[in-house]
Amino acid sequence: MSNSFPLYQKLAIKKPIQRSVELLILILAISLLLYRLLYLQSHALLSLLAFFSELCFTFDWFLYLLLNWNPVDYKTYPQHFKQVHEVPAVDVLVTTADWKLEPSVMVANTVLSLLAVDYPAGKLTCYISDDGGSPVLLYALVEASNFARIWVPFCKKYNVQVRAPFRYFSGKSPSAGGHEFQQEEKRMKTRVSGVMTNAPFIVNIDCDMYVNNPNVVVDAMCILVGATEKESVFAQFPQVFYNQPKDDPFGCQMITLFQMLLRGMAGIQGPLYSGCNCFHRRKTIYTLNSSQNKTGKIEENFGESEELTKATDEILRGVKSSTDHTTNLSTSIQSAYQVASANYENNTAWGLKVGWLYGSMTEDILMGIKIHSKGWKSVLVLPNPPAFMGLASMGGSETLIQRKRWVTGILEILISKNNPLLTFFFTHLKFRQSLAYTYFLTRSLFAIPELTYAILPAYAILTNSHFLPSVQDTALLAIFVPTFILYHSHSIIFEYLQWGLSLHAWWNKVRMEMILSTSSYAFGILSLVLKLFGISEAVFEVTPKDQSDADATNANHHDVGRFTFDESPLFVLGTTLVLLNLMALLFAAFVGMQPLILSVPNDGRHRGFGIGEILGCVWVLLTLLPFLKGLFAKGKYGIPFSTICKSAALILLFVVPFSKWL
Repeated sequence: MSNSFPLYQKLAIKKPIQRSVELLILILAISLLLYRLLYLQSHALLSLLAFFSELCFTFDWFLYLLLNWNPVDYKTYPQHFKQVHEVPAVDVLVTTADWKLEPSVMVANTVLSLLAVDYPAGKLTCYISDDGGSPVLLYALVEASNFARIWVPFCKKYNVQVRAPFRYFSGKSPSAGGHEFQQEEKRMKTRVSGVMTNAPFIVNIDCDMYVNNPNVVVDAMCILVGATEKESVFAQFPQVFYNQPKDDPFGCQMITLFQMLLRGMAGIQGPLYSGCNCFHRRKTIYTLNSSQNKTGKIEENFGESEELTKATDEILRGVKSSTDHTTNLSTSIQSAYQVASANYENNTAWGLKVGWLYGSMTEDILMGIKIHSKGWKSVLVLPNPPAFMGLASMGGSETLIQRKRWVTGILEILISKNNPLLTFFFTHLKFRQSLAYTYFLTRSLFAIPELTYAILPAYAILTNSHFLPSVQDTALLAIFVPTFILYHSHSIIFEYLQWGLSLHAWWNKVRMEMILSTSSYAFGILSLVLKLFGISEAVFEVTPKDQSDADATNANHHDVGRFTFDESPLFVLGTTLVLLNLMALLFAAFVGMQPLILSVPNDGRHRGFGIGEILGCVWVLLTLLPFLKGLFAKGKYGIPFSTICKSAALILLFVVPFSKWL
C-alpha cells in the first residue's frame, strides 16, 4: 500500500549508560565466580552452594543483558491513517464465563468502551460469548446497546477520552475463568466471526479490560496495515491495571515487563503474546501449520462448515469477502450455530494446528513461540495514555495462587518439544529470541538458587562457618559489595525511577520476588514434578479479583497492601525461612562469634561467621517482613499456628541432619 506519509516509525532506543552499567555488573559477577572457584576448599559445601547460586544469578543476568541489548519503540501516526484507501474491518472477541464471578455490569462496561472507539462503526464488530448462557447478561447487553445510542455520540461529540462509563462510579468487579475454557472460547469466536463478518484482523479482550484510549484500533491498524504480514503478525498492547494500591504492594503491575523487557524483545523478533489486548491477523491464526494452505486441506483442518471453508479460503488467498453477511443474516446465524457447537472441533486441527492451542496452562506464550518460529515478527505498541486498563488480583493470597498457575504452565513449555532452545535448531526462531523466551520460561527456576542463598546465612551462623566476605577478605569484599550495590542501583534507577515509579515500589518488587520464590515458584515447580510422575494433575485455580472501589488507590481502605494468611501450604516455606533466620540472629546475639551447638572445628584454617552472614539474615527477614509481622499478628493477618508448627518441623528435619556436612 502506498502512502504519502508513513503510518508508523520504528525507533531504536539508545542507552549507553545503562548498557555500560549492565556490562560492569556482568564482569563483576563473573569475577565473583572465579574467586569462588579458587577458594572452594574453605568450608567446601557452603562455598559450593554459594557458587551454584551465584552461577545461576550470573546466567540470569546474561540472559537479561541479551534481551535488553537493543530495545526499540514504535511510534504510530494516526493522523496519516485517514489516507488509507480502504479501512480494514476488525472483529473484537470478548469472553465471559459466569455472571456471578464476572458481573454483567463489568462486561457491559467493556463492551461500551469498545463500541465508542474512534473507528468507523461499520468496520468494527464485537462478539461476546457467554459460556454460562446467563439471561442476566443478555438483558444487560441489550440495555447496554440501548445506552450506547446515547453514550457513544456523547463521547465523540465532547472528545471524552475514557469511554468506559462505569469507571466514573464505584462497583464490584471480580473475574475468573479456566484456561482451557478461555482458549476454546477464543477458537469458537474465531470460527463464528469467520462465518459472520470474517474481518482480516481480530483482537482479544478480557471481559474485565476496558478501552482507555479511543485511538487504540487506529494505532493497531497503523502497524498492521503499514507493515508487511511477516513484519507484523500481531500488535501487542500492554496490560495495565487501575485497581492497584499505591506503590503496587503485591507486584501485579507489569511496568518493567512492558517498558523494558518486551521493548528488548521488540528489537529481535518482537514481544511475546501475553494473552489479551492483542490484535492478530486472522490469516496468522489460520496458518500456524503451513500445510493448511494446500488445496484440499482446508475442510480437513477447519471442519465441515461450507461457510467457514469459504471464508477461510478468502482469508488465506487474501481476497475480499464476496458475501455481504449483513444482507443474509439468517444464513450466517445458522452457520454460526454449527461452528459454535461443542463437538465441532472433533477430528479437526482446531486447538492443535489451527487457532489458539491446547497443551499448556500458559498457551499464550506457546502461541507466541509457534508464531515466531515461522520467522515472523510481532510489534509492541505502548501508547500514552494506555490502550486498555483492567483489574488485577487485590490480595497477596490471590496473587500467589495466580503466579503458581502461571509457573506450572510456563515450565510445561520449558520441558516440552516447544522449548525455545530446541525450537531454534529446527525452525526460523532467532537465537536471541530463543534466549529471550528462555529468560521468561526459567524465571521461576531461579527460586531454587534464591532459596539456597536465603538459607546460607542462617546455616553459616548455626555452624560457625562463612561464605560471605569479612573485612579481612579485601579481594572478595571488593567484588561482592560493588556487585550487590550496582545490581540494586540499576534496578532502582533504570527499572523504577526512570519510569516515574517510587523507591517504595521497587522495594515491594524485591519483597514480592522473595515471597514468590518461597511460595508460587517453589510450589509451581513441585506441581510440575508431581504431574510428570503422574501423582497429580495441574489444576487451573480461580483467582477472583475483588474491587470494592473503582479507584482502588483509596488510601483509607484498611486492607490495602496488607498480606493475609491462611493454612495454605504456600506459606510454609516463607514461615520456615523467617523462623530459621530469627533463630540464627538470636544465637548470634546471645552466643556471640563462638561455635554454636551445630559447630565445626576452628583450627586456624576456618573462620567463623561474621558481619556478612548477620547482614544476610537481616536482609532475608526484611524481604519477608509480611511473614515476620504475621508471626505476631492475629486473625487473617496472622500466620496460623498449624503453619508455624509445620515450619518448625521442617527446621528440625533439615537443619540438624545436614549441619554436619557444612
